[in-house]
Amino acid sequence: MIDANSYDRYDFIGMIVYEALRFKSPAPATSNYEFVKDCQVGKYSFKKGDKIAAVIHLGVHYNTSQWIRPNEFIPERFDPKSPLFLTPDGKKRNGYAWLPFSGGPRVCIGKTFAEINLKIISLYMSELFEIEFKDKEKYAGPTQFPEASAFQGKTIPVEVILRARK
Repeated sequence: MIDANSYDRYDFIGMIVYEALRFKSPAPATSNYEFVKDCQVGKYSFKKGDKIAAVIHLGVHYNTSQWIRPNEFIPERFDPKSPLFLTPDGKKRNGYAWLPFSGGPRVCIGKTFAEINLKIISLYMSELFEIEFKDKEKYAGPTQFPEASAFQGKTIPVEVILRARK
């Protein structure tokens, strides 16, 4: 369990935000890419015109060669001092192991803006309010949590109760 008192609040919120983005990415797959010529990538052959998309959520964010206990929500994995910061074999994690906004030259133009806003809003909300789910039973289990996706047709509301902190 994470010890919130051992971290700066902004860093603590940042780890939670990054883990939430790893755990349930807002865009679970990349755009389609089209091959401009026939090629071989590892054991896979592609023809000119073939289209491919990377499934970030399952293929990258739950990759057992990059993440220790990938099916668990563990914010400490984003703390460079934590052993969970490394791969299961103790090496530095691949720079493309965390891609909620894609990466490289195709990274989302709003990535930095979104990250900063998520951290600041989460920080202020957690300082000003006690927050609890209205329907606690709906999110009671380890695999039951609210989620939304960029490709979701209809957003399902997550009802919460806010109480001003004293």
